[in-house]
This record gives sequence, structure tokens and C-alpha cells, in this order.
Amino acid sequence: MNINRQITRRIFLGSLSLLMTLVAACNPVGVEERVAMTLTAVFYLQPSNTNTDIPQPSATITPSPIPSLTATQIPSPTITETSTPSCLRLFEPPNGASLPSIGKQTFEWESLSGATKYLLEINAPGYRKQTFESEQPSLYRWLNTIPWAGDYSWQVTALDASGQVICVSGPFNFTKPKFIPTSTPRKEPPDLPTRDTIVPPECTP
Repeated sequence: MNINRQITRRIFLGSLSLLMTLVAACNPVGVEERVAMTLTAVFYLQPSNTNTDIPQPSATITPSPIPSLTATQIPSPTITETSTPSCLRLFEPPNGASLPSIGKQTFEWESLSGATKYLLEINAPGYRKQTFESEQPSLYRWLNTIPWAGDYSWQVTALDASGQVICVSGPFNFTKPKFIPTSTPRKEPPDLPTRDTIVPPECTP
């Protein structure tokens, strides 16, 4: 808009200058005063139609931040194996002992507070298992009642007053040979004492 006004004003001033020249040529009297009045009218008396451009608000588009996707690693479930705790110590026979095929063998273990009963478990070769109960921390067995030869293991389970398992001992091992019963010679009964037969004398007439 300002450029158009300047061009228009220049055209007007050029035309006015040309007009004043013609007027001065025809009537030179008072030319300077008329030119001054005309210029004053052009520059000062014209209504000001200055158009001021009103700045238009610029629309600033601020992109909304894209939420970042954080890969959260899901922890794998932890599988906890529930097992009976081991709390008893075994004493006799010691681990790795070599036992005879016959005789009396005492199994002994640690006494546990709160236990009212113990289960002695003897695992014989061939997946044979024998279980014995005891209220004391010891128990004896005759080895000929477990006659199989090979490797054995034994452990003890402690029970409370309600029969619930408190804990189980770790197993001990032992070996023993096969029990072979010996044949006992049969004793013959003693001879009975003989009795003398008394023959009465013959009677002669």
C-alpha cells in the first residue's frame, strides 16, 4: 500500500510541476507563491489515509510430543520348589559305614525340640523300603531282618504332636553283605535208660 501511494504522489508532483511551468510561462506574476501554496496543500492539507497493516497473529503449531514407548521387561516368574527342610543330624551308623550281615545295629540321630515322634526309613537295594516308628532319637534293628546285600540309605523324619512333618534329615549310606542263615545240626534226644527185666524163678512141683 505504501509503494502505491509513493508512485501516485510522484505522478501528481510531476504533473503539478508541469502545470506550474505552463502557468509561469503564461503569467509569471505570483508563480512562486502559488507553487508554495500548492505544495503545502499537497504535503500537509491532504487527508492522511495511511493504512497501517495490522499484523495478523501467526498461528504457531506446536507439535505435541509423541510419548516414548519404553519397553518394560517382564520378569520371568520364579518357581520356588517347596521342599521339607533338612534339620536333623544323623549319628549312627556313620555315613559310608560297612555293616555285618547279622547282629544288632543301633540307629541314632539328633533330638529335635517339638518333635514327639520319629520315622526311621531304611531304603534297601531293589527299591525296598522299611519304616519304623520311635519316640526316642534312637532305634535298634537286627540286621538279619534286612537280609539283602548291597547299598542302603537311611533317613529320619520328625513329626509334631499333630502328626505334621517338621523336617527330614539328609540320608546316610551304608553297605552290608547278604544274610545267609547257618544250618544248626539237629541234636538227637539222649538214649533212655534201659530197665532190667526181672524173670521170676520157675516153680518146681
